[in-house]
Amino acid sequence: MIYMKKGFTLPELIITMSILGMITSIIVINVLTAQSKATVNNTILTFVADLRSQQLKAMTGEKEGQAGNDAYGVRFNQTD
Repeated sequence: MIYMKKGFTLPELIITMSILGMITSIIVINVLTAQSKATVNNTILTFVADLRSQQLKAMTGEKEGQAGNDAYGVRFNQTD
């Protein structure tokens, strides 16, 4: 009579779990990298749109909401 064993051996389980862990790690790293790139790209697009808006206002000589001689523009403040 031939005895058929059912189930998995410990080395098989360890190898399978290791492979799944590596695949999961790669996926998580790629998702986080993509999210970071999307955030940076969104910030760049917003910045460029703001610059173009201010450029257009300066070129057309728009006066609405003007508080001083140079009410329109982009100012960079240093923060620590």
